[in-house]
Amino acid sequence: MNALNLHRKFLRRIGSPEQLLRLFDLLPDVSFFMKDREGRFVALNRQGCDYCGVKSEREALGKTDCDFFPQTRAAEYMADDRVVMKTGRSILNRVEPAPEREGSPHLVITNKIPLRDGQGRVVGVAGFSRARGASARRSRRRQNNSLAAVETLGTNDYASPLTTGAARPARRPFSQSIRAHLSESVWSQPAAISPARARRSGVSKAR
Repeated sequence: MNALNLHRKFLRRIGSPEQLLRLFDLLPDVSFFMKDREGRFVALNRQGCDYCGVKSEREALGKTDCDFFPQTRAAEYMADDRVVMKTGRSILNRVEPAPEREGSPHLVITNKIPLRDGQGRVVGVAGFSRARGASARRSRRRQNNSLAAVETLGTNDYASPLTTGAARPARRPFSQSIRAHLSESVWSQPAAISPARARRSGVSKAR
């Protein structure tokens, strides 16, 4: 059995595609959707539900962009859907306003593909949008969470004497010391010195 036949045979064994669609619920910052030729939602992941302002996918099924988004933006989304279904060509990495209230400054990067039946006829459109700059925001959140975790290690002032003898010289609280170390050593790494610059500055490798 060649690889292509193996691929097709396995997909036929899976049966309902709903178990695969549930994977999209696990993608952070990604809105996944499927629509029929009339622009009605037939599948939506968790982030898509958040954009539509509904608690579950079931509340959005059978409805269109016009039921959830500002008129201007809904018209733009549906116009793109019609182009994809009419031409059979995908829209890739288009930057457009996020499906939020009118005037929102947020942008998303959207991809859409035509959906075809067993005879190759276009029966709908599927796509996903992700918030522009989402990766950078997640990185900042991880950094802030790490620093916040350091704060919880405690603020014990080690200037307090452990015995009844004379007080020791004051030191910074432990958490402040670690925070400074992380900020200076982890997120502010110095630029690498090129070999040529090292030779000019008299820096050489240890022999």
